[in-house]
Amino acid sequence: TEVAALSLRLDDIAPGTAVTPAGRADLATVTDRLETLRGWTFLGEDAKAAVATLGTKLAARQQAFVVERNAAGAIEALRSETGSAGELGRALTAFVKRFPNDPRAADFTQAAANMAWGEAAEAWRRAWGSTGAVEPTTVQQADQRAAVVADYLTAYPGSPLKAGLTAYTDYLKRFSAAVGGGAASGSTSGSTSGTWESALADFFANPLMSQLQYMERSDGRRFYVLGDIKRQDLNIHDQITVIFQAIDPKNAAKTVPVLVDPPLKLVTETPADAPHTKLVKAFATEVKRIDASDWDTWGIDAAERVRDADGIDPVVRGVLLQRLLKAEVVVAGPELGDAYGPTLAALARQQPAEVPWLDSAAEPDDAKKAILAIIAAMPAGDQVKATLARRKGDMLRVATFEVVGTGVLLKDGDWTVVCKAALPANGVIYTVAAAGASGNRAVSATGPAATPGILIRVGTVTDGKALLDAGALGGVVQGSVAYVLQ
Repeated sequence: TEVAALSLRLDDIAPGTAVTPAGRADLATVTDRLETLRGWTFLGEDAKAAVATLGTKLAARQQAFVVERNAAGAIEALRSETGSAGELGRALTAFVKRFPNDPRAADFTQAAANMAWGEAAEAWRRAWGSTGAVEPTTVQQADQRAAVVADYLTAYPGSPLKAGLTAYTDYLKRFSAAVGGGAASGSTSGSTSGTWESALADFFANPLMSQLQYMERSDGRRFYVLGDIKRQDLNIHDQITVIFQAIDPKNAAKTVPVLVDPPLKLVTETPADAPHTKLVKAFATEVKRIDASDWDTWGIDAAERVRDADGIDPVVRGVLLQRLLKAEVVVAGPELGDAYGPTLAALARQQPAEVPWLDSAAEPDDAKKAILAIIAAMPAGDQVKATLARRKGDMLRVATFEVVGTGVLLKDGDWTVVCKAALPANGVIYTVAAAGASGNRAVSATGPAATPGILIRVGTVTDGKALLDAGALGGVVQGSVAYVLQ
């Protein structure tokens, strides 16, 4: 019958379509036709009963449409309640109280409880106050910033920024250690030597690395020497024969005499610094001047100079690189990632420090060729610096927590972020969630965010448009606060 058909059509009007033109049009069609049927006086009792039942069903659906429209309006109103986590939490609670049967009510209830984490995160900016730039330029500034972090985490032990601020504290320690001590470095020795000086001190003190010289013969043969070479010039039949003491290529602790007979002669009248000696001396001077401008990149630049130093024996280059890269990994820390991991692993297998190299006349063997291949495969310094800058930027973004937009995460098919103000041109979007949980959960806090929370990166803003990562949002509830950071 027509009443049955109208009932089915009413059933086909999907919940949540009250705010769509199609939904309103479908409901108006059923309403108009029902009014026509009510006006028919020739209907039998069964037909009248069916019309009455349809009328009751329609009234309920119309009421549901009113609620849906009101809820949609309330959702739109959330846009103006996203100035802070506390403000958003109160708005979500009011929404649930007004629309307890809304399908988003459970998520909103949970999200409102989770706002304690957002409030803890926002408190960090107040705690930071006028501390200044997040990157220190002196050890004293690093100590000051580390103290601010420590005080904040004492007050907010469950802050979702804890992991990021812990990483920032480690960064401050490494900065202070690299530029020369300070409370933030954790040093108790009172030494003002930086990480670079300390890490390379024994290397710089090794005479074979920092004092080695050579005497060169006219046939191109070089002989490594240290200290007094005990040179003797002998005039034999009006021809000069020179004898001097050179390092024994088989045992660096011993010397052997070198005889230079005519027609051969010496190209170097006095010992000259070996190519690597010049570089090591330069390094020893430079590490004393490392400061905020190069503390975590000096090792990258030094490694590039070793790579380009073709005049240095491959084995010595391998030894130099191994020491420099190990120190760079310690200084730059997690922000460096595994940029030099493969190179260091390959050098560890090759063990350049165990490979003989003092015989300059020896032909390159398999070990030297392998070391040269490792050096050639090392990632370019510019590439490593770019990785370091990107990863450090990500860490400092969280530590700074410079919010340029606060909003709410909603899902209507696809996820979206709704903010009071227009989104910035570019930024990164974060939300808060429970530490160690698959998604958010309610907070039962005895203090500010006492239950641990974490900050999750869920998307980016590019050219003013939010691009959300559905995978990252898998465990996030609707109504969660969204922070857009520069």
